[in-house]
Amino acid sequence: MSIAEQKKALRQIAKETRNAIEKPEAMQRAARHFLSAFSCSDKDRVALYCATGSELGTNALKHELLGRGIEVSLPVVPGKEMPLIFRKIERETQLVKAAFSIFSPPESCVEVIPTIVVVPLLAFDRAGYRLGYGGGFYDRTLAQLREKSEILAIGFAFSEQEVEAVPIDQYDQKLNGIVTDKEARIIQ
Repeated sequence: MSIAEQKKALRQIAKETRNAIEKPEAMQRAARHFLSAFSCSDKDRVALYCATGSELGTNALKHELLGRGIEVSLPVVPGKEMPLIFRKIERETQLVKAAFSIFSPPESCVEVIPTIVVVPLLAFDRAGYRLGYGGGFYDRTLAQLREKSEILAIGFAFSEQEVEAVPIDQYDQKLNGIVTDKEARIIQ
């Protein structure tokens, strides 16, 4: 079975697993784990994501970061097979429905380059690899950001999304850490 076929099969299983998870307090616990493991200062620019479907939400983390005066941004999909861009948000920023029905900051928000990227995923493993949705947006984005400067890529998920091993290819970008509702793990 090819890597692409392995990923496709795992995506289906991972979606079903995530859709079955019901943890109303998971977002708050994950936010606490993130803040205890990754010290953010006012020099950091943290890129979050707007959860869709059954993804672990980042709203609790967003409110904590903004409350501490840390810059927060959200991704925008500029086009097919292009890296994401990130736009700074404030508490009062009104998001707009954009590509793939994802809520994103409007064009009036300033574009920024994050130092920490919190990444959604379908599955992850202990080695720090993630299974995304197959569009390659985060892998392209992380590769581009890492060419220019040192950034941290942190997966954000329910603990049940961990698998033994994620099938990987040459384009897959490794995470620097994983945050779940149970723990934060720094990956060497």
